[in-house]
Amino acid sequence: MGFGLVRMLLDDARSIFAPLFTFRVASAVYFGMGSLVHMVVSPERRAILESFYLFTDRDVAKLNFLVACSTLFILVVAGVAESLATRSETPAPTTSIAGANARRMRNYGLVFLVIGSALKYIFVFPVSIGWVAWGEVPGSIVTMAEMSLIGLNLLTIWSLQNARAFFPIVCVLVAIEMLVGVLLLSKTQVLLPMLMLLVGIMAQRLTLKRVIGAFIAVAIALEVLQPMIAFARDEFNLRTGGMATNATIAMRAQILVSYFDPFRTRSPSEEPGEGLMRISYVNAGAFAIVMYDRGNSGDSFKNLFVSLVPRVIWPEKPLLQAGGDFAMAASGRYAENSVSPGMFAEAYWNYGWMGVPLVMTPLGLFLLWMSRYSLWVLQREKWMFFPIALIGMKVGLAIDGMFVSQIAGTTAIVVVFHVVTAALEAGMQRIGFGALHRA
Repeated sequence: MGFGLVRMLLDDARSIFAPLFTFRVASAVYFGMGSLVHMVVSPERRAILESFYLFTDRDVAKLNFLVACSTLFILVVAGVAESLATRSETPAPTTSIAGANARRMRNYGLVFLVIGSALKYIFVFPVSIGWVAWGEVPGSIVTMAEMSLIGLNLLTIWSLQNARAFFPIVCVLVAIEMLVGVLLLSKTQVLLPMLMLLVGIMAQRLTLKRVIGAFIAVAIALEVLQPMIAFARDEFNLRTGGMATNATIAMRAQILVSYFDPFRTRSPSEEPGEGLMRISYVNAGAFAIVMYDRGNSGDSFKNLFVSLVPRVIWPEKPLLQAGGDFAMAASGRYAENSVSPGMFAEAYWNYGWMGVPLVMTPLGLFLLWMSRYSLWVLQREKWMFFPIALIGMKVGLAIDGMFVSQIAGTTAIVVVFHVVTAALEAGMQRIGFGALHRA
């Protein structure tokens, strides 16, 4: 796995955007490092893991073997399909991010930043912060709001290549986005802007120093954020009953400031090992395997075709609750957050060992398809399609999720977004609107 990561970067630094790259990273973290967590945490933390399911060493060994077989199958499928696809195609032009049209990259970066920020702060943020009770924001709008992160990524690359005086401004914008994430009490919303900045820095010029620096920066951020956000969430739930509409920004800020009070009572969620437990799927994965072996197979693929219809087209589309159903099977009640055993164990939960070829084949083909799509965008400098490429990069990291929502649902979104984007690009060229394209 590690050799594959290094080889991809050495072959083409732009592979950092490829889902096959992020898939390798996520698999190594969740099912490599994560499989060891129960061995290194305190007995109290291990007891919490076992409270979901009391796994044995034999359960863990079978899960690890399943993960190894599944990842190998995915990489073999992707490798064979790649070799077949490249036999008859014309080589792509040998361009690089460093030689991209500077003004074009800047223009697209600004457009993505403005549109994404508008969607985020008009629709997504007011609901997340509790100002309005509009219900669930459609996934397509949430996805489009993330264009602001893509804009930051492109502006990072552009500024480092062509306008270093602008780079501090990009850093300030990233810091603002991270601050908003802190107010939302979301580690993900804090880390994503930071990751887009770091990926942009590495994509502009990949060096060992930058890679090591990025890993250190992320590790420090996680070390700081984990206990702070854990305390803030516990305090937030205590004061508001978990209702976002009951909290003001001032209250959130006050809670975060109180974290630094040396005389406060520590939250149980702040104890050492909490962060490590979040990358461990041993308990859920082992439970899924045992469920199938005992004759209680899953049905998390039942809404496969439903997920292919975007919610923006079908507003009343049923919610995909496979994670809640899995939590119900384990504990007898729906968890506050969806619980997933990861796609490898989910495949076994539904189909046993046949789940490896049945599920990993389309997964491998999807990751290859989106990886080739990402490189096509970068090689051809198709910046208007860059948001779609970043969707694939994100999915590569979501191997710990459920297949239907993460893969099938995303496939539909990608297809719709690509058709719409291609139509917009053709329309812009037809009417002579070339401001975004001019050099």
